[in-house]
Amino acid sequence: ERDAGGHLISSRGPGPVELRARSWLHANCAHCHRRHGGGSAPLEVNFDRALSEAALLWERPTRGDFGLTEARALVPGQPWRSVLNYRVSAIGSGHMPLIGAREVDKAGAALLWEWVAGLPVETRSEEPPLDPFDESQLASTSSAMRLAHAAATGALDDVGKKRAIEAGLSSPRPEVRALFERFRPPAERPLPRRHQAATILKLTGDPDSGSEILSPTGKLAVCFSCHRIGEAGVDFGPNLSDVGGRLSREALLESILEPSRTVLPEFALWTVETAKGEAVTGLMAEKTNEILTMKIGPEVSREIGLAEVIRQSPSAASAMPEGLADFLEPQEVADLLAALAALKSIGN
Repeated sequence: ERDAGGHLISSRGPGPVELRARSWLHANCAHCHRRHGGGSAPLEVNFDRALSEAALLWERPTRGDFGLTEARALVPGQPWRSVLNYRVSAIGSGHMPLIGAREVDKAGAALLWEWVAGLPVETRSEEPPLDPFDESQLASTSSAMRLAHAAATGALDDVGKKRAIEAGLSSPRPEVRALFERFRPPAERPLPRRHQAATILKLTGDPDSGSEILSPTGKLAVCFSCHRIGEAGVDFGPNLSDVGGRLSREALLESILEPSRTVLPEFALWTVETAKGEAVTGLMAEKTNEILTMKIGPEVSREIGLAEVIRQSPSAASAMPEGLADFLEPQEVADLLAALAALKSIGN
């Protein structure tokens, strides 16, 4: 991972792919994503941290999975399942690095893809063939991500690239469109909306239309990677099945537009550091005199002996990503609000 002297090298120069990729991550991401760096995701990508200790490999994402297939922070051999690769390839609220240019670093994104794709795996899965004229390839974020990467790196001919970009930008799913916005000139991109609560609250929402937006196949299908409504979704964030009976319209809207403003204690993110040098981030599920149980993902828990804990730090940020409603129309936000307000009991 490091050269003989432990030095960074240019990510755009000659040298081993892994060394160049780790240098890129250190220069662009490690100012926040390091021990005590303040990043809301528990990554430690500073150059001096071994990859096995970086809280990347096979770790469940704590700030949204963008609809990726069996998403993880980083999946060796499969960048199309890796949230790290998604974030550096997308434009919009999910883009990383958070500080600096809001454009995709084309060379950096291609380098990280090559690095992750080449990481050692026990069994290397064969990638399904790409076809920009097959609309089903945009049905999942992971397949759309492969298509966007192919368009960006010259793997498609001019006709195929044009078709892939047109189809990607026409997708009803914002997490897919975000992967193709890099191909559109900045002046032609739709501006993300900063919705004003007072404006939304004056609108009359249609709960049926809102339910279509907030469905496993709707524009906000990503919400089901953390929340449950009835039989759909998972149990990580609050169960939304009765949220309309628990929160006012104003509080519901605040949770959509500013998810970190009010975080219930039981859903606050904590980072627990152990004497072994580990940093585990998740929800505090249970604490006894001897064991601390952390909920680190949907249906995934981690038990830590209290004797091993040296520090427990709460995060000010919610596990829910910011900006999920930025690319919705004001009326769509009002419809979403009406749908949530109509959810009155666990049984509905």
